[in-house]
Amino acid sequence: SGWTLPIPTSMRVINGAAVVAEADTVAVVDWSGGAAYRSLAPLRETIQFPPMFYMNFRVYSAGVSDDARCAWFDDMEKKALRSACCIVGLSTRDVSYLSTLRELSEKEKQDDPIHLLLPPLRNDMESLARKNSEDLLQYMPPIVASSISDRKSDRPLITCVVRQSPEKQTLRFVRFVKQAKEALKDLGFHVLLAGASGDAVYSEKVRKELLEAFPTAIIVDSFLSANSLGAIFRHTALNFHPCSYDAYGMTIVEAACFGAPSVIAEGDGVGAIALIRGNGCIQVEMPKNENDFSEASVKKVVDFLGNREARDSVSRTAKANALAWGEGAHGEKLLAIMNRASAEIAASKE
Repeated sequence: SGWTLPIPTSMRVINGAAVVAEADTVAVVDWSGGAAYRSLAPLRETIQFPPMFYMNFRVYSAGVSDDARCAWFDDMEKKALRSACCIVGLSTRDVSYLSTLRELSEKEKQDDPIHLLLPPLRNDMESLARKNSEDLLQYMPPIVASSISDRKSDRPLITCVVRQSPEKQTLRFVRFVKQAKEALKDLGFHVLLAGASGDAVYSEKVRKELLEAFPTAIIVDSFLSANSLGAIFRHTALNFHPCSYDAYGMTIVEAACFGAPSVIAEGDGVGAIALIRGNGCIQVEMPKNENDFSEASVKKVVDFLGNREARDSVSRTAKANALAWGEGAHGEKLLAIMNRASAEIAASKE
């Protein structure tokens, strides 16, 4: 079978013929890839046009509040779904939502389900996580190393590692720190925020308010290599993932593989929960309004931080769950899905 991965959105139709002519199936990513596939429609008159394998890596309408934009994204999703011979999603909530958008009967949906395929832990992170943990200390960013030189434990950090933008709701981390600051100080923890700025104005607001709430907070605004990120997570007691919805949340898994569990929104709104599961994290209420973080949620997190036995137990579980799903296992499942789709396509032509 000839698989083509993926179609660049900017591909010209004249070049498309050469790319798709020999393929049994064309795999595309997200609704934009579906639009690129449909743009090749004129080729149907000159070649046997291959069916489309749709890999949805994010439901875009879930991250917008404007009704008109939401409807537009959903319409584009519907068009991609109609064109697909096989569909893959990366979170249980996304798979469920995409299923509601498909214009099929319930029986048709059961006969042709959307496949759930969780993203894998990167090989470089997995390799680092399996090494001697003390070797990682040499890669700790200097600003972090100097700030935790007085650490009273091997995991002195409370981290938040996400892109600083409204959809990641980074301000919720600030709200937590502001409410829990006295407890964090009493327990001897240092607060760390890292991640690229996705919105300059928003990022400045987040950093300013964090320093006002916790003046000794560590802010890492430089690029973090796998080694440096591993060093930070190896010294993290708890990672705070602040958004109520995230298609997956790979930093949750990356933190977990180094034994750092995460605070995650209740329910299935964050895709990584399907891998980490409830016993490998702390789940609390995270409403859509990022300024909302209840006293009950703060208490649950603080109580967990004060219970070393509970922390160690969840840490072990988080690490085991994260390391159980790597690139090899992911590739085998993806290939199985592709081969099954290819066989069904071949059978339909007989």
